[in-house]
Formats: sequence, C-alpha cells, structure tokens
Amino acid sequence: GEYRLQVLDNNGVVLNETIVNLFGDQNVTMRCDLFGITVTVQVVDYFGQGIANINVKLQGGGQPLMTAKTQGDGTATFNNVIGGNLEVTLYTTDSSDPLVAQTYSVQDSTTLQLKIGKYVVLAGMLVEASQLVTIIIIILAVLLVLALEIYRRTHAKAVKGETESTDKES
Repeated sequence: GEYRLQVLDNNGVVLNETIVNLFGDQNVTMRCDLFGITVTVQVVDYFGQGIANINVKLQGGGQPLMTAKTQGDGTATFNNVIGGNLEVTLYTTDSSDPLVAQTYSVQDSTTLQLKIGKYVVLAGMLVEASQLVTIIIIILAVLLVLALEIYRRTHAKAVKGETESTDKES
C-alpha cells in the first residue's frame, strides 16, 4: 500500500516527510539534513568590526525562539537548529526595538553576517556613525583654531622682535 512517513523532532515539528509505496519487505532511508545544524551569527559595525553584547534572537523553522548574546568578536552560536527559513533579529541590551531583522534560508551549518551600518565600535562602545562624524568634525575645528592661534602668536612675536631690533639700530 501507500504510506506517508514523517520524521518529527521532540516538539512535533516535521523534519522530513515522504510517501512510500510498499508492496513487500523493504527498507526506507530518510535523511533529515535540516536537523541539528549549527548557525553562527556574526554582528559587525559600519567598518566590519565585531560588536559585542548584542542580543540575537533566532526563530523560524518550527522551532522555539532561541536567544544568545554576541561575544567579544561579535559572534553568537546556536546549536541543534532546525534549518529552513530563519529570522534573525538583533537588539541592544537596553532596547526592545530591533536594530536589524532579516530572514535567511538556511540549509546547512553556516555563518550569517549582519552589518549594522548605523553604528561604529569606538573603544569598546557602540556609537552612532553620525555622532562619530560630528565628534571628528569638532575635533578638527578645534585643532584648526589652535593651529591658527599658535601661528598668530609666533608670527606676532617675530614681528615684534623685528620692530625692536630695528629701533635699537636707529
């Protein structure tokens, strides 16, 4: 007869399904390639540096929500994942609003790289790229003013010294 075979995980999620026609003694092999894979999520900033302490949520593929925090190199690893369409969502530790949410089709163990272009890691702190640009502009303006002031003072001393030497000669 015709039989429908399913392989389920502990939560009742269908890992593989097939229909088999059996008319005698027969062995049937079913592969569950999407079960038990490892997914590593790497979170990087605008310049490609890993961002630590980002909350990563992984869900989809009929599995329960999985969460992890990124390590110093910006990676979070999830083991025994059921593949398929997985949604990866990133949060800062002090926010409930997601930074990034992307869906991936995962068929085997892989590393997913998510870039948060809005932020830059500066001395271990997460800084918005626009704030970094503003800080750099302010620093450059202060350095320019200091350079002009130093030039003005040294130029004024040189002119004053020439005037005094000219008066002594007269």
